[in-house]
Amino acid sequence: MTTTRSRIRLAAMVVVLALLATACWKPSVDPIYSVTVISDVVYGQGEVDGGGTFDDLLLDLYVPDVEGQDRFPLVVTIHGGGFNGGSKAKTAFVANQFAQRGYIVASINYRLSGDDPVPSSRVQAIYDAIGGAGATAQTRAAVAAMDDTMTALDFLHARPDVEPWQTVLWGNSAGAITALYVGYAMDDFGIERPLVSAVISNSGGFIGDNGSADTFIEEGYGVISEAPYFYSEGPIFMTHATGDPVVPYQLSQDIVDRAEAVGHPYERFSVDAVSHGLPDGLFQTEFSPGVSVFQAQVNWLDSILVGVTETP
Repeated sequence: MTTTRSRIRLAAMVVVLALLATACWKPSVDPIYSVTVISDVVYGQGEVDGGGTFDDLLLDLYVPDVEGQDRFPLVVTIHGGGFNGGSKAKTAFVANQFAQRGYIVASINYRLSGDDPVPSSRVQAIYDAIGGAGATAQTRAAVAAMDDTMTALDFLHARPDVEPWQTVLWGNSAGAITALYVGYAMDDFGIERPLVSAVISNSGGFIGDNGSADTFIEEGYGVISEAPYFYSEGPIFMTHATGDPVVPYQLSQDIVDRAEAVGHPYERFSVDAVSHGLPDGLFQTEFSPGVSVFQAQVNWLDSILVGVTETP
């Protein structure tokens, strides 16, 4: 297994310094807090069944019990499942782990292909790019997932116990694809998104037309966009197996290549394996001696993002 870290150039340092600010409180790097879970919170509605019908969109909220603290950095966990299956329960353990460290966490459901979703006008530019109603249900679900994630962010940022400037998107597989698009590609389509300070992508990538996303195209995802050129967005942490048979490792490499080209701050952990996801998981795989990959993600947030009060 290998760990790749960018040598942050001057341009990246400007981004990081713009992100960092003094805060009166920050989460722990260890799981020390008790957590209250509020299940099935309605955060919005989404159009389904090909149009005309709307379903409630649900999330589970994990609230840490921190004496004297009533405002928290936010982590939104987005489950995988190929945009065909899965639910917020799949990220419950990860959500609880972040909350035990002092983040308020939302594990979200989003519309899937079986819902026959119709993305809202907010993401019309992306919807048009993938062929609109003529695209496969899976591709439309991918766009609906982005739409729903931004709806969740709007809802969560309106809460008095959430600090919008400290928002992290954490995703796995389809959830990582969603997190990456919401975190970095909305401006490519002229879409104004809610604040996002950092993205953690596990086995994700951008669905492009540059020859590196053949698996996605064959599976019916269609073309959305290549990895964007980064400007003022927040840092990114990626994990990926080099022989991933579902989400090609090259998609992570595309992100690295573009981040390197412009000096965008990133962290990547890769393992040499034919596996979708790390074979031993985030909590059992060592990032460094005695430090799991998940703990490394927590430590990275602590050193890079905690304290963010404003994005550039």
